[in-house]
Amino acid sequence: MSVAEYQQFNASDNIPWFCAQCVLPDFTDSFFEDETEHVNCAQHHESDSSSEQTLPLITKKGLKIAYLNINSVVSHHEELVALTENQPLDILCLTETKLSSCIEDAEISLPGFTVAARKDRNRRGGRVMCYVREGLQCKHRRGLDPRDLECVWTEIKPTKQTKILVGTLYRPPGTPTQEFYDKFDNNLAQVSAGGNDVYLVGDMNINLLDGGNEQLLHIASDHGLTQLISSPTRITGTSSTLIDLIFTILNLCF
Repeated sequence: MSVAEYQQFNASDNIPWFCAQCVLPDFTDSFFEDETEHVNCAQHHESDSSSEQTLPLITKKGLKIAYLNINSVVSHHEELVALTENQPLDILCLTETKLSSCIEDAEISLPGFTVAARKDRNRRGGRVMCYVREGLQCKHRRGLDPRDLECVWTEIKPTKQTKILVGTLYRPPGTPTQEFYDKFDNNLAQVSAGGNDVYLVGDMNINLLDGGNEQLLHIASDHGLTQLISSPTRITGTSSTLIDLIFTILNLCF
């Protein structure tokens, strides 16, 4: 995060936020040395490509939604328990869960949360899931889950009058890009047809910092969604990429 981004957050009364690792809402900009240095507060996990990862956070009138590429829920279960105990999250979306059907929900449970939705493949890669804090009415919208994408949709009702859809999506590296775009477009058309508020998070493995990848944004825009993340989400010694994305109806930019 740059100084300018920090100052934007700090000046806003409408964007609840905190440090993903320290859980501090009010530290000063002395933590940030300059506008080009990105500080990573989340732990490093090996993935399909080595990277550092931040913890994107969005809110819906106080409802806090976080996303992580976890690179195995089983291997990092203790860290997830600590994360949810120390951060006031309501919804936690995970990609690269590396779960198979032989892993029961009870084996990966988080205190105070329910496994609202999951899609398994095997323990060597891929797949997605969504935890929701107990007390929030939720259900897995299986009819919206595309058969040919690693994606799950969860319906959440924060109040009797409010209903939102939260999607968690993972695109494996090497998936033909145009094929993914077509399936992504079809799924968003189905999801947006219900007129609900829609939030979609995940690892698309499509670097928005590279020119020529605008089609992903155009497809989302056609269905009323805006991509919020503008800074690199994975930084290594040799690369800086923006592939972990948040799409929402809100017109905010993090």
